[in-house]
Amino acid sequence: MQRNRFERKEILLVLVLSLLVLFAVELILRTIPNASRKIKQYGWATQGNIKYRKMVKDSPGNTVEVIVEYFDYGFKRWGDPNTQKVKMFIIGDSYTQMDRVSNGEEWYSFLEKELNLELFVYGAGGYGSLQEYMVLNDFIDKIKPDLIILQFCDNDFENNLYELDLSKYPYNSNGYRPYLEKGKIVYRKPVPLCGLRKYSFVADRILQAYDKIAKGRVTRNLLAYNKQMAKKLESAPEKEKERIRLLNDRAFGVTNKIMAMIRKRTKGIPVYFYGVYFSNNSRAEKLSELNNFIYIPVVAELVNANKEGICLRVVNDGHWNKMGNRLVGEGLVAYFKKAGISKISVPVSGMSTN
Repeated sequence: MQRNRFERKEILLVLVLSLLVLFAVELILRTIPNASRKIKQYGWATQGNIKYRKMVKDSPGNTVEVIVEYFDYGFKRWGDPNTQKVKMFIIGDSYTQMDRVSNGEEWYSFLEKELNLELFVYGAGGYGSLQEYMVLNDFIDKIKPDLIILQFCDNDFENNLYELDLSKYPYNSNGYRPYLEKGKIVYRKPVPLCGLRKYSFVADRILQAYDKIAKGRVTRNLLAYNKQMAKKLESAPEKEKERIRLLNDRAFGVTNKIMAMIRKRTKGIPVYFYGVYFSNNSRAEKLSELNNFIYIPVVAELVNANKEGICLRVVNDGHWNKMGNRLVGEGLVAYFKKAGISKISVPVSGMSTN
């Protein structure tokens, strides 16, 4: 009996000491700056005025070096706002940031060269529609563009609704991002145990390490992961499928509200809606129709090329490689020439001003 009491006291002492150590670590961590806990305007942003090199698996068996450069405000292109050329403002996510190829090889570089446009290009990996609206809102008056391309990806619907964004963990941004909720912009972090992370710095640091490990496992083989997720959804109970359908409907509604904000902010400037899709693109076409955007169906060019067996995407990545960027860029050049933009410095026929 006496031994049991002694053992219980030892256990209690260890627990008390452990709690004191955790408390001390918590206090120390609170004094150390942690960038991941600071909420920025856009959630995160592309750093400006930097240049770096990286190796990219452009196609199976072909690794290339790319040179990536960003200019003022984190723009991939920051032209002259006072130019006499047609000014095109392009906004999007990682497909616009496009750090899988060197500057001058992105899809929009073909527009830049062939149509003699003055480009202003901002893209950031993982951006949703609200973040893109915020960038547009901040820079449209500085640029005063003649036309705008809004590059959209089908995962933007998920990025625009917290519940769907959270469901994609660990393959999501893992960071604070703005969401439009009840007409207001709020910031949330789409990760498990978000409440615990908010109040405990120790838990947050430990879970951040877990986030990196979990995401690393996924990104090692994206194709296998995507197949696994598709299979999981297909075999899910009907109740779960219905829940996902309802969330997708909500995501469409929120996204449409953001698009309406973009339409209102751009006033009479033509907005071209350029889609990057991996599945049915009818929802994106509907968004374009509802907000009087000009839809560009260039994705058909990609589908045709894939049927011919051409490698268009970086290995185990999904983003376009050099050939993919070229195909899209040439398709866009042909589209805009037909719409009335050539090397003349003023847009002519085919430009809606609604």
